[in-house]
Amino acid sequence: MYKNEQKSGSTSPGTGTQATTPAKEGTGSGSKTDNKSNDKFEYQKEGNYVTYTAKGDNAFQEVKDGNTEVWKATDANSYSSKVEVDLMNNQPKVVTVHLDNTTKLFEKKSDDKSWQEIDTSKVNPRSLNIKYQHESYFCTNVVQCTTRTFTAKTGFAFKLVYELIDKKTRSEIWKTDKESEYALKVVVEGGNKLTIYIGSGGSTKVFKKGSDDIWTEDTAASIKSCDTGNSEGTKTCVELSLKATAATDEFDYNKAGQALSHLPPKISTVLNLLKLEKMEI
Repeated sequence: MYKNEQKSGSTSPGTGTQATTPAKEGTGSGSKTDNKSNDKFEYQKEGNYVTYTAKGDNAFQEVKDGNTEVWKATDANSYSSKVEVDLMNNQPKVVTVHLDNTTKLFEKKSDDKSWQEIDTSKVNPRSLNIKYQHESYFCTNVVQCTTRTFTAKTGFAFKLVYELIDKKTRSEIWKTDKESEYALKVVVEGGNKLTIYIGSGGSTKVFKKGSDDIWTEDTAASIKSCDTGNSEGTKTCVELSLKATAATDEFDYNKAGQALSHLPPKISTVLNLLKLEKMEI
């Protein structure tokens, strides 16, 4: 599904699209056979993610789904050098058009005919399956040894993280309905440890998978960050119980006579909540 415009004005068969180069005479067939590389573009498929990369003087001028126009360049300065297609059931679901310094994304609507641009100037929350093995239109997917990292792309964030068990069953690990708590990165280590990075403030939630295959949060390993509201920026929040009788990694403890001192908090730490408990001094 690409349209290819060439300096010679010639045409190549397309998966419902054609690709164009700066000759400005775009023509192309509407066939659906663009499933391999040729002299005009490179074709690559990983899982359900297809990438078309223009070669040489070729560039993509138009993207069509059959006879339906998905995207078309307004002029020769807005041609695309790369188009990505996210498939669902082997049919195009989301198209990403790469321009000079930005991207345009188009999603096929539920009527299975019309296409609508996704507004990436705002946050679009998505659900993440940690078993998914390939890149998608809303996140990258990078594997190093036994660690898999999902990073949300511009305009997207994670609102739900789950593990797909089978086609009908999934295990929900974490979710939020608050935009301020959307995650931008999820790291899976060895299949039994999961770290969710909340927003850009440094908060994390750590989950571990038990022998019963149930995911539970490791609250001791999770980090909650706080906005200090000044130039010091974001710090890590800790809870302070007035029953504390010793220093910790987060704060110092000092007792002089009847006066207790738990401050100041250590570097990058701010006390978020005082637990008031009955105590004797």
